[in-house]
Amino acid sequence: MSSFPLVTWPVKFLPMHLPDSLKHDPFIGHLLAAIAEVYSKLGPGLLVDAYREALSMELRPTGIPFQIKPRLQAFYHALPVEGYFFIPDLTIANRFLVEVRTEDSRRAKDIRRYMKTYLKMSAFTQGFILDFDAPSLGSVAEYMTIERSHTLLGG
Repeated sequence: MSSFPLVTWPVKFLPMHLPDSLKHDPFIGHLLAAIAEVYSKLGPGLLVDAYREALSMELRPTGIPFQIKPRLQAFYHALPVEGYFFIPDLTIANRFLVEVRTEDSRRAKDIRRYMKTYLKMSAFTQGFILDFDAPSLGSVAEYMTIERSHTLLGG
């Protein structure tokens, strides 16, 4: 178990579908608290880069490891795809991919398909899509997961 303190997130996030194992995960608590803070301070209408940077500013003091726009190797049948990498907006604690979208972002309408592909072709099985143009805090974050047996990694 991690040494990070448990952070409870805003009640409005609780309807989001999360497995029971994640509902008390300190990484998730910190991430959702950071999302709530960024959404409440900035609101909708900015570019993806502004939200990504604000999230990193919120996460940095928590001590939770994260990377901004990491270059991740793509895999096919557990073998690296030579010369192919993809770059998600953030990774959190080497456990979660995070993609930020806004209405103006190039991939906005296809973001779920992209996230599913990223999860299939990486070592990650869980991710969050963040839509900072959402009409309310409760609809900003969407959790996605895949079963490893159905991915291009090792199967």
